[in-house]
Amino acid sequence: MSKAQYRRMQENTTTMGNRDTIYVIFRVYNLGCENMGLRIYLDPEELRVSERLKFTAESWSVVPVYG
Repeated sequence: MSKAQYRRMQENTTTMGNRDTIYVIFRVYNLGCENMGLRIYLDPEELRVSERLKFTAESWSVVPVYG
């Protein structure tokens, strides 16, 4: 998630009284595996505020894991 996406997430949340636009994160994982999965996080800013999602700032990186 980029800084701009993070800001957009914070701007489009129900906690700000905004009901017209809500940010959604779709997390797809284990692509190409039998246990491929999808998680949908509706209004992730509200989930962050209620401590049900944790975001780590300034460490945006993608690292492949080979095993």
